[in-house]
Amino acid sequence: GINAVFGKQWYQRRVRGDDEKNLLGDARYGVMNPPMPVMHLLPDPEYEEDVSSQYDCPLYKTGERAGTLSTTGHSTNFVIKCFLPSDQPREHWIAKGTALLCQLNQ
Repeated sequence: GINAVFGKQWYQRRVRGDDEKNLLGDARYGVMNPPMPVMHLLPDPEYEEDVSSQYDCPLYKTGERAGTLSTTGHSTNFVIKCFLPSDQPREHWIAKGTALLCQLNQ
């Protein structure tokens, strides 16, 4: 069976990937939604979050971040959270409204 997928053609909102440090970096001036590098998603039921070195970045279907609440309490626009390496505290990215998007608004 399939046990992993590659996520591609996603976009970053208010953030960029810093290729030199292999970490999240602040968005470049004037660049709104750069493409996200391909990500290998491998489910691990025993995974433990490390909020000291990762940002639990939400992935949304669209940039509107609106939707109806499902029975789980999440917006129907929410897909998953992706753990991205960071040297900034979680609050830094939350204050910026950092997220990943499956598609850009038209």
